[in-house]
Amino acid sequence: MPDVAFVSAPIDLHPVGAVPRPSSRPASRRSGSRRAARPRAAGQARARAGAKPPRPGLLLVEARRPPRLGDANAEPFPFIAGYAESRRVPVRWICFPHEAWAPAPSPFLLDLTSRARQQLLAQVAACGASHLILSEVPAPALRRFLSRERPGLQVRHCASPRSSYSSDWLAAWLGITGEREGFLPDLASPSYRSVPAGGPVPAAPTPVIGSAPCLYAAPLGDNPAYGDVDLSGIERKFACAFCPGPPDLKYRYRTPPLDLAMRQIAAVRAEPETVWSRSQFVIRSAAVFFAMSKLLQRLELEAAAPVSLFFGCRADEVLARADDIAAALAIARRCGHAIHVFSMGVESFSPPENERFNKRLSAATVGAALRRLREWEREYRGTFFFTRHGGLGFILFTPWTTLEDLRLNLAAARELGLEEDGFFLTRRVMLLGDTPLLRLAEHDGLVDPSAAQDRALFEWLQRHCDPGCRRFFEEQDRPWRFREAVTARVCAITVRMAKLDAIVEDDPHHRRIVEAVRSSRVRLLDAFSALLGIAEDHREAPLKVLLEGWLDWLRRAPAGARGDRP
Repeated sequence: MPDVAFVSAPIDLHPVGAVPRPSSRPASRRSGSRRAARPRAAGQARARAGAKPPRPGLLLVEARRPPRLGDANAEPFPFIAGYAESRRVPVRWICFPHEAWAPAPSPFLLDLTSRARQQLLAQVAACGASHLILSEVPAPALRRFLSRERPGLQVRHCASPRSSYSSDWLAAWLGITGEREGFLPDLASPSYRSVPAGGPVPAAPTPVIGSAPCLYAAPLGDNPAYGDVDLSGIERKFACAFCPGPPDLKYRYRTPPLDLAMRQIAAVRAEPETVWSRSQFVIRSAAVFFAMSKLLQRLELEAAAPVSLFFGCRADEVLARADDIAAALAIARRCGHAIHVFSMGVESFSPPENERFNKRLSAATVGAALRRLREWEREYRGTFFFTRHGGLGFILFTPWTTLEDLRLNLAAARELGLEEDGFFLTRRVMLLGDTPLLRLAEHDGLVDPSAAQDRALFEWLQRHCDPGCRRFFEEQDRPWRFREAVTARVCAITVRMAKLDAIVEDDPHHRRIVEAVRSSRVRLLDAFSALLGIAEDHREAPLKVLLEGWLDWLRRAPAGARGDRP
C-alpha cells in the first residue's frame, strides 16, 4: 500500500488522477519501504503480544482560500471534529492563511510554502497525528513531501462535491468500532476550536448547513430546449441546467433544519478559540431561508448578541416569502441583527437563454422582487442589505447568445437601474461537470473549439473573467465557442472595456480600449449599446473593423450619449 492514502471522503476517490493505486509489488528502497516497514512490523509485534493498537490522533488542516475563490471547503470540519472528540479521539484544527499557498498546477490544488510545510510537520508531531484531513486537494508536490517526511500518515481531503456528512467512512478510517451508521450532524455537537498556523487568519463567515442550499427542482423533461438531447447518465435532471449540485434534494438528517442551524450558531458563539466568525453566518440551507422569521424568533428568545445572517435565494422565492421576510426584518431591527440577501441569480432576461438554463423566471418576476428588496433596504436601513453584495447575478454570454439576446439584457439592465461597475458585462457561463447545459453544448457542437480565434477568446475569458462558480478541482471549466461569430467579436470587446481595474499587458487591444473608455464621457452601458449598434450594422465585419468603428464613436460621443440606434 502507498505510505500516504490520499482519498476524498466518503469513498476512495482520486480526483487529482495522480494518486498511486495499491500495488502488490514490493516498494523500492527509494520509495521509503524501510521507513514504512517499521510501523507495520511494530503493529505485527503488538498484535502477537495482544496489545491494543495505538489510539489515533486527528489533525484538520484548513487552508484559507484566496478571497476570489470564495467558498471554504472546510465546511465539514466542525462536525468531523465534534464527532472525533465525542469518541475520545484527540483532535487539533489548524488554519493557514491564503498567503501560505505556494504556486501549484491549478489554483484548486494546494501546495504550501517551505515555511508553511515545516509548520505543518511541527503540528503533526506536536499533536501526534496519525490521520490528517486537508480542506483542499493536495498538489503532487505536497503529496510527495508528506509521503517522504511522514510515511504512514493517513491523509484525506474533503474538497469534493461527493464528500458527505455520513459517519461510516470516518469511523472506519479512525478505527472506531461498534458505531451505528448515521450522519455526523445527528451524532455529535459541532466543535469550532481552531487556531491559526503560519500567520494571522481573519475570521471567516461561518457556514451554517441544513437542507440543500437550493430546493428549486423544476424538471428538464418538459423543457423543449432539451427535446432531442441525450441526458442519459446524468443524475441531476432538474433545477438550473448549468448547476452541478447534489443529485437529489432529500433531507437526510434526523435533526430538523432550524434546530441544526441554531446548534451551529450556538456552538461557534460559545467557542473562545476559533478561526471562524462568531457574528457572521452564511446560511447554506434553503429550508432555513423559508423559516427566516422562526430563526429570528429563536435568536430573540435566546437574547443572542447581534449577528449578521447571509442568505442566498431565487427572485420568485423573495416574492413567495415576502411576508415572512418582513416579519424577520422587524425582529432583526428590534434586536440589532442584520439580514443580507446575496447570490440571487437572474442569469438572463432573454427568454431563449433562460429556457436553456431551465431557470423559469420572467423579467416581470425579477423586477417585482428587485423593487421589494430595494423597498426593504430603504425601510430597514442598517438592518437589511442587498445592493452592497452586487445585487443580481447574471450570465450575459453563453455559446448560443445572439445580439438580440444582448439587446434584451441591456434594456432590462437600464430599466432596473443596475450598477455601472462592469460586473454585468463580464459574466459568462461555465460548463462544469456533466450537466444538462454541457450536454446541450456538446449536442450543438459548441465545445472544445478548434479555431485559433475561438480558443484565444475562451482562454482570455478563463484568465480574466472567472465567474467564481467553480469550487472543486475535479470540476473542469469546459472550453466552448460562440455559435454566432459576430457575438464572439462583441464579447471580445465588451469584456475588455468592462475590465477597467488593471491592464492586461500582453493583450494587444486591452490598453487602447481601457484608455478610450476612461477618457470618454460615456457610461459603460451606453458604450455597450453603441457597440451592439455597430455590430448589428456590420455583422460580417472582422474584429479589427468593429473595434475601430466603436473606438471612433467613443472619441466623438458627447457627454451622456446613450449609444442607441436612431
